[in-house]
Amino acid sequence: MRLSGPVRQSFPPDPDASDLRVLVSPSSHGVDHDQSKGTFCSPVPHLGIAIAHSLQNVSSMSGNAVRTSVRKTQVYRPQTKTQMNDPTVDCIIVGGGPAGLTAALYLARFRRSTIVIDDGHSRASLIPVVRNLAGFESGINGKALLAKMRRQIECYDVPVLEGRVTTIRHMDGRFLVQYCSNGGGSSRSLVAYRALLACGIRDKLPPIDDAVGLTQRGLLRFCAICDGFEAQGKRIAMFGPVSRALSHALFFRTFCQQVAVIAPDIDALTEQERALAAENAVELIMTEALQLPNCTEAPVSVECPNGQRHLFDAIYPVLGCHSQADLLSGFDVQRDSDGMIVTGRHQQTSVDGLYAAGDAVNTLNQICVAVGEAAMASMAIHRSLPANPL
Repeated sequence: MRLSGPVRQSFPPDPDASDLRVLVSPSSHGVDHDQSKGTFCSPVPHLGIAIAHSLQNVSSMSGNAVRTSVRKTQVYRPQTKTQMNDPTVDCIIVGGGPAGLTAALYLARFRRSTIVIDDGHSRASLIPVVRNLAGFESGINGKALLAKMRRQIECYDVPVLEGRVTTIRHMDGRFLVQYCSNGGGSSRSLVAYRALLACGIRDKLPPIDDAVGLTQRGLLRFCAICDGFEAQGKRIAMFGPVSRALSHALFFRTFCQQVAVIAPDIDALTEQERALAAENAVELIMTEALQLPNCTEAPVSVECPNGQRHLFDAIYPVLGCHSQADLLSGFDVQRDSDGMIVTGRHQQTSVDGLYAAGDAVNTLNQICVAVGEAAMASMAIHRSLPANPL
């Protein structure tokens, strides 16, 4: 399984990777720093007057648009006259899943002005229980995990805007980000020196009723790495194009003995593939469409056109996915053969100042991978910006 796309040679240079120490010389990058003026901001404006300017047109949005918290972390940032009149924030993060929220946490702790724009469709929100995430010995629900991560960044007053980014434009070293609130209405714009794509992917669901609800109840599943261990002693099926479904079924034999392939094109299997399926006791079931009548709990009943009925504890659709970055317009970023965003060592894309992390970058769709990439990206973003000494 490929961990990331091939790294091509047309990237803008990453920050010096010889070490990760942060240079904080007051004169670095021409930043005007005068502590004698004693110009500091309160905990909310630590993100800079820039955020207040950037959000001035958002006041008409719903009360849930910008989330705040009662408990605040005391973080101060000096504001020069030039900085106070600059409506540009340091970084806009597209996506409020594990990668986006981790990056927001890191950048806030680097005292960087940051805004998260989240459309509420993180893949993690569909997870009933994730049990392979270190620190949660009993597992944790995906929505509960995201809620905990949001509460953590709210301690640093990072605004989380509920909306969908439609366009990102790179102009004069800055990014113009346009988005629409989830409740509809006109498009709004924000400007940032850096942007991070943490928008993830979206799995292709089978065309059946309540596919999202079935996923949240664990009857449809999408990650054998995440929950295959819990399938021991159960009956599992893969649904999708037969070659892909058979490949996943063979991998799944690591976890359980009763594995089946449900596919419309069973006849396309070669003799060697059929022999491999038989050798590994993988049942082959041919049907044009997945039919799950009155499916509310396990076992899942799959009905075939010939009248046969098969029972499974869970079904894994293997229909592929698409990057949420496909929904954006206004920029041309390099992709690999799978459509994933290609990045360099520190998560910078082929567009200078544009970074990416998480599922939209690689095919090992794991929360821990997304979090690690977000940490790398936020460190690189911080070091690429002018120093911000106290």
